[in-house]
Amino acid sequence: MSFTRTVGPVRFEDFGHECFERLVFAYHARTRQWRRIQWRGLGGSDRGRDIFGTTIEGNDIAILCANYRQLKDKKVISDVDKFSSKEHGPH
Repeated sequence: MSFTRTVGPVRFEDFGHECFERLVFAYHARTRQWRRIQWRGLGGSDRGRDIFGTTIEGNDIAILCANYRQLKDKKVISDVDKFSSKEHGPH
């Protein structure tokens, strides 16, 4: 038995912020080996890091997700400042 399926382009603009973050998390979780990986975006205290993980090699990686169609300069600056703020400790 053979199946044929047509797959169209992914329309990222159709994803809400939660679904988009989940998609990005799933992509990274499946395309690399991790010691640990967490989706933190909905916790409210993520300090701008929606996804945070430690690779097998011991590198910490933080991923910030944003809807580019609604992204404003002030939001980018705020998120990067929050992420890199020394008051929040090591990243």
